[in-house]
Amino acid sequence: MLPLLFLVAAAPARPGPLMAVLEFRSKLKGELQQEVDPGYLTDVVRSAALKQVPGLRVMTRENMLVLLEGSGKTLADCEGACEVDTGRMLGADLVITGEVLRFGSSFKLNLRLHETRDGRLLSGSQASGRTIDELDQSLHGAVADLLAPVRDMPAPQPAPAPAPAMKPPPPVMEKPRPAPAPMAKVEPPSAPAIAASLEPEPEAAPSRGAFGVFIGGVVDAAGPAAGSQVSLVFGRGEPWKFLIGAAISPHPGARASIAARVAYGNAWDLALEPRLLVAPFPGGGVQGGGLGLRLGIHAGSHLDVVGDVAGEGYHTPTGATFAPLLTVGLEPHL
Repeated sequence: MLPLLFLVAAAPARPGPLMAVLEFRSKLKGELQQEVDPGYLTDVVRSAALKQVPGLRVMTRENMLVLLEGSGKTLADCEGACEVDTGRMLGADLVITGEVLRFGSSFKLNLRLHETRDGRLLSGSQASGRTIDELDQSLHGAVADLLAPVRDMPAPQPAPAPAPAMKPPPPVMEKPRPAPAPMAKVEPPSAPAIAASLEPEPEAAPSRGAFGVFIGGVVDAAGPAAGSQVSLVFGRGEPWKFLIGAAISPHPGARASIAARVAYGNAWDLALEPRLLVAPFPGGGVQGGGLGLRLGIHAGSHLDVVGDVAGEGYHTPTGATFAPLLTVGLEPHL
């Protein structure tokens, strides 16, 4: 009885399902098509799938190329309706297909998971990002959603142990045979493996237009007094912008500043803004300076809503003075 239990415990588990990830198609046009590499995104999905489902077997690009070339096909031929048929031809149980496109101001990667046995669509998911780097970062979450049906499948059960064999008959003495000549050791060919870990590049902030105009209102919290400000904005904000403009009141004068970005997200960025002042308007030499904290909210692909909290110091005929300022306005970009 104990040997039988040992055989059941030591029986190997059945191999997990075999998956093929076909090369993703690109629907991008112009310069965007050159910037996005669908092959890189395909490799990221292959690596993420291995991490998401224990026991899952994933075919490499090289293995698929060899099998397809034997049937006179290429990966470029396997698009559209024949994607599931390609998975069957490769001997895969599951096949992932996808396409890269631009929708609005974001990059999208649509993913689909089919079962090759009956062509049934098991699931679909989408990775999205305003930049290519953000699209890369969202891939792992999209793959986790896509493979949820595979993770919910029953775990592979160990193969049944063979029935205990009957006691063999006593061995029959035979004339010894000459030992065969030793064969040379043949190393099996090693198949190229998919990179198990792909180092993502540092996340980049969404870029804005290279030129803009800021128009807003200014409030002196110590006054209190209010006025307006207009500035020309140069640069995409990666990692700084240059602003030059004028305030009408409460402290009239020309202003020049550099906004250095210190933090950002998908829909906002935060910058420190040291500034120089020429007062009174139109003024002469530099009469003061200040430092502000500038928050931009991306209201659209070419429009930001900007708020600025700053402190400015001035040299006046009556002496030095300090003013805490709050500025709110709109900043359209070209």
